[in-house]
Amino acid sequence: MIKALAIPEMAKAQIQKDYYFKQVYKIRESALFVAVFSIGVFLYLDYVRFEGFVYQQILSTRIVYQVIPTITILVFSLILQANNFSRSRLNYFASTCVILIGVGHAEIYQIAHANGLYFPKFGLAIILFYAGILLVLPLNQSILSCAIIIAYATYVYVGTDDTFSEVITVTVFYSVFAICCIWMNWICTKVLKVNYDLVKRINQLANTDNLTELSNRRSFFEHADYVHKMAFREQKSFAIILVDLDHFKLINDKLGHKAGDLVLLEVCQILSKKCRRPLDLAARFGGDEFVMILYDSNLEHINVVCQKIIDEIKEIAQKLTDIHNIHGFGASVGVVQNTINEEFNIESLIELADHELYKVKSKSKNSFSIADKNMYYHNNTEDNSLSNIRPIG
Repeated sequence: MIKALAIPEMAKAQIQKDYYFKQVYKIRESALFVAVFSIGVFLYLDYVRFEGFVYQQILSTRIVYQVIPTITILVFSLILQANNFSRSRLNYFASTCVILIGVGHAEIYQIAHANGLYFPKFGLAIILFYAGILLVLPLNQSILSCAIIIAYATYVYVGTDDTFSEVITVTVFYSVFAICCIWMNWICTKVLKVNYDLVKRINQLANTDNLTELSNRRSFFEHADYVHKMAFREQKSFAIILVDLDHFKLINDKLGHKAGDLVLLEVCQILSKKCRRPLDLAARFGGDEFVMILYDSNLEHINVVCQKIIDEIKEIAQKLTDIHNIHGFGASVGVVQNTINEEFNIESLIELADHELYKVKSKSKNSFSIADKNMYYHNNTEDNSLSNIRPIG
C-alpha cells in the first residue's frame, strides 16, 4: 500500500478503534447509573423489611459489597476512560466489582436466613445480567464472573436448610440464565465490531484516493490544517509542494489509461518515500496533480527533496522515451514555505505554491520554484480569504 505516515491519519485510526470502545462505555455507564438507582431502591426496601441489629448487619454488608463497588466502578469508568486508562485493567476492575456485588447478595441472604427472615434469591439474576451482558465485559471475564458468583451463592445455599433439590434447581436456573446473558454479550460484541469495521471502511473511502491509495484532497486539507496549528504551537516551519505532471495526457492517449495509472503509481511511490517524518504527507490533489507537506523543513531540505522528485520522475520519462518514444513527460513543481510566526492560511499557501508551479510551466517545465513571499503581502482580515494575497505593485 502506498501511503505516507501522518499523525492525523494515526489519530483517525485511533478514533476508529475507539469507536468500538466508546459504544461499550456508553452501554456500561448507562447500566451503572441504573444500578446505582436500583441499589437505592434496595436500600429503601431493606429499611422497610428489616430492623434492629439485623438491619445494621444487612446495611453494612450491602454498603461494603454493593454500594461501594457500584459507585467506584462508575466513577472509575468515567474518570479513567477520559484519561486513557488501560482498558484491560478497567475490565478486570469491573469484573472484580461485580463479583463482590454477587457475593454481597449471597451474604445478605445468609444473614436474613440465619435470623429467620425472608430474602428473595432472584436478585442474583439481576447481578448475573450485569456480569453477563450489561457491563459488556470481555467474554472470558463474563464467564469467570458469572461462574464465581453462582459458585459462591450455591455454597451459601448449601449451608442453609434449603433442600438439595432446591439448591440444584436454583443453581441450574442461574447457570442457564448466565449462559443466555453471555451469549447475548457475544452477539452484541459482534454487532459492535461490525459497526466498527463499517466506520473504518467508510473513513478509508472518504479520505483515500482509490487508485493511488494516497490521501485525497479532502484528507490533505484536514491534515494541513492540523500541521498549520501544530507549527504555530511548536514554532516550526513547514513547506507545501505542488507537483503537476507535464504532458501526462500523451501517455494516456498513446499507451492507454492502464499504462497511465501505472505511471501515476510510480510517481506516488516517489512522493511517498520523501515523506519520512511523522507529519509529512503526500496526497493526490486531482488528476495528475499531487501535493506534499513537509514539516519542520528548512530551505536546504526543501531544495534537496524537490530536486530528487524532478530527477526520479526524469528516470520514468527516460524509460517512456526509450521504450515507447514518448517525449516531454516530466514534472513542474511549485513550493511555498510557511516560516515561523507567519500568518498565511493553508488556502493562501496553496495559491502561492500554485502560482510558482505555473511560473515553471510557462518557462522551463521539469523544474521547481520556491515562492518569494516578499513579493506578496497578507492583510489580516477576519475571513482570512485568498483575496488577501496580492503581488506588490
